[in-house]
Amino acid sequence: MSTLIWKDYSVIYTAQINTLLLETGGFIIVSDVHSFLSVDQNYIRCIILDCPNFSINDFIFLRRKVKQGIDIIVIDQDWNKELHNFLKNQRYQLKKREAAFNEFNSSSFCCEEMIQINKMNRSVIIQGNIEVEMTKKEFNLFYFLFENKGQIINTEEIIKRVWSGLTSEANVYMTIQKIRNKVEINPKSPELLVTKKGGGYIFNYPNQI
Repeated sequence: MSTLIWKDYSVIYTAQINTLLLETGGFIIVSDVHSFLSVDQNYIRCIILDCPNFSINDFIFLRRKVKQGIDIIVIDQDWNKELHNFLKNQRYQLKKREAAFNEFNSSSFCCEEMIQINKMNRSVIIQGNIEVEMTKKEFNLFYFLFENKGQIINTEEIIKRVWSGLTSEANVYMTIQKIRNKVEINPKSPELLVTKKGGGYIFNYPNQI
């Protein structure tokens, strides 16, 4: 999965950002509507919009054309208050350029032997070269358990942290099962995402009992 960067022709990146993009990889850069519409969004996890001249109508057009489930990060510009309020109300993620691209540096990757996680692209690679596609919620749950690997996390805490308290234990279980079907060698006898007595789960990696 790739990250799409829509960059205005007038935007010139620093050598540091250009080096970062080259070293990290997995980017598609476009500079106009035609190029944007030609991209297959089935392979896009995130869009970074770096266009100082965009208007409210441009953002409305973009929102209509972007496939559901793809995050849109907007590089914060020196816009007027009306446009800033519009973007916040539409729940765009506003970030300064340096902050947005710093998320692509080595600290954005979690890598332990056979598992690699890119937080920006929501990309999970297992066994060295097998890329696993996850929905946004599946990735958030997987990453939350990964961050707390070796610890038993009860279902109530998962609901609070991953779903903001707005789901059921049954939905957590179903999401765990979907993840297991994608990452476990034998989903019926999981070794990575293990259920513990009392309704909790543990990211058992590597082989933590």
